[in-house]
Amino acid sequence: MPSLRNEMLVVGLALLATSTAVGAGPQSETAGRMSKAEIDRLNKTLAASSSGADTAPVLVEGYRPIYPAPRVVKGDQGRCVVRFTVDEKGAVTSPKPEGDDKMMCDHAVIAMRYWRFSPAERNGVPTTADLTLPVIYKIR
Repeated sequence: MPSLRNEMLVVGLALLATSTAVGAGPQSETAGRMSKAEIDRLNKTLAASSSGADTAPVLVEGYRPIYPAPRVVKGDQGRCVVRFTVDEKGAVTSPKPEGDDKMMCDHAVIAMRYWRFSPAERNGVPTTADLTLPVIYKIR
């Protein structure tokens, strides 16, 4: 059983998926809007994975992925790494999930479709940026 300190480290380095969808619109496909603290932690992780631009993209609005109900019932936990691009307008494009559980990876990608960024900049001009994000599915 991981200690609370180790669990906080995991949460601090990756997006922690939750288990229930609420609301309408993007919230019908996600587990709700991220808090400012969640967005701040995620921006630190994403800044470390960004390269090639003067400034990294900054997440300004994000939604948490749904923890797939069949996985919750079975008590399954998992990890999915998503490689994606943030375009010049701040939209997520070309997400490529890598992980053993397709359902968990699919839910991570669905939530990321609703994320909005302030785009990366090179020489003061918005540019694309390639990023990598680990998504941890953990039952508490």
